[in-house]
Amino acid sequence: MPLAQPGAVLVVAAAPAGTILSAERYAPTPATARFTVSGGPDGHRAVGFWAAVAGWPPAADWGDDLLHDRPPAADRLLRLLDALTDTPPADPTGALAAVRVSLPPGWQVLPAADTAVGGAAAGGAVLVPVFRTAEPVGAFVRVRQFGLATGDEILRPAQVVVSAGRPPTGVGELDALAGSAPGAGGEALRSMLADLRPAALAGNIQRGLVAVFSAYWDAAAEWGLVDPAGADRFREVLPDCMAAGNLSVFTPGGAFDHPVGWVEVSPTCRLVTGRITRVVCPGLLGEGGRLWRPARVEAE
Repeated sequence: MPLAQPGAVLVVAAAPAGTILSAERYAPTPATARFTVSGGPDGHRAVGFWAAVAGWPPAADWGDDLLHDRPPAADRLLRLLDALTDTPPADPTGALAAVRVSLPPGWQVLPAADTAVGGAAAGGAVLVPVFRTAEPVGAFVRVRQFGLATGDEILRPAQVVVSAGRPPTGVGELDALAGSAPGAGGEALRSMLADLRPAALAGNIQRGLVAVFSAYWDAAAEWGLVDPAGADRFREVLPDCMAAGNLSVFTPGGAFDHPVGWVEVSPTCRLVTGRITRVVCPGLLGEGGRLWRPARVEAE
């Protein structure tokens, strides 16, 4: 008798595993019948597992393996773990605990504890940072994907979502706008935007924002030819986003109006009066007037 039958109640008994011990309700189909099935004299793992997840279809294959004492199959277990996040049962916490207890010695669900982030990376988990308004940096959010290990071998690492803290102002809009940026410059910009999450988690949000600023201005000229409205809107939102890292954008009034190094004049220009004819890229300043990016201009 397969454990997948929804009408089965499994118990530890001397009879061989799968033996129907009694029928409490007869019906034309097994799905509507109710009967008691032996889990065998050593079927404690199968009985405990099925009691916790009865009626949850994804558990059937692993439960049947337990019932018939088959060697663990990694692919079945991984499908079961995926179901915990994709199509969870009514009591996902209880089901997860039942899966952990049902594993044979040496096998382990990753992460070992799904409510604590500390040491998760060392314990076979990949941290996936996301911006969250309510949770502080590093706070546990959820398990995106459970992993599996046997002995010292990690068959699949877990993916644990953690908070990267409050999002910089406008970053969601910048993510959406960057989708239309073309070519290698657009790819670099989208990559730098994605890297803001791990940068914030590591406490390096300022450097991440500087990288976004630089990537935008490297891509701006080509982007403006393809989607001028998108490129312009990105430029409008960018200063507010930079403020999350205590960065400010500055546009020079003249080539000689700022400290040395703050303004780079195009080498093709013959500089006489210092009057700026075109700002190729504004500059970027940090706290205390620290220069992160000089302004690039054309001047005469």
